[in-house]
Amino acid sequence: KIIGLPSSGVHSNGYSLINELIWRQKIYYRDMPELLTPTTIYAKQIQELMDEIPIVGMAHITGGGLEENTNRIMPEGLKAHIDWNSWRFPEVFSKIMLAGEIPEEEMKRVFNCGIGYVLIVPPEVEYGMQIGEVI
Repeated sequence: KIIGLPSSGVHSNGYSLINELIWRQKIYYRDMPELLTPTTIYAKQIQELMDEIPIVGMAHITGGGLEENTNRIMPEGLKAHIDWNSWRFPEVFSKIMLAGEIPEEEMKRVFNCGIGYVLIVPPEVEYGMQIGEVI
């Protein structure tokens, strides 16, 4: 199973695109203060989870988005199947997508879309928000 930990926002992903939108006056920091939300540091949370559940893989969701970063930690022959409807995308990503007229697939490739870190756990583990499965 794939367990997704929520992001605090954009993190460091996609700021070249965001800066382009600001330069073209499509978005403004004053109207989107959430663009300045600091990146979540997951170390303490991960340490606590390691004491509770067996974790077989972990990844920060950075450039390349959720799918690319998750598949990077999969054993050869396995692939992540992500259920994109299993969580609500934070509003900041919708604002960026609309302002820049960015296709949804590009948003998924560039941004974390609300999931900042993923854990791969055995299928029998039950924990919070599950965003997909390993196939």
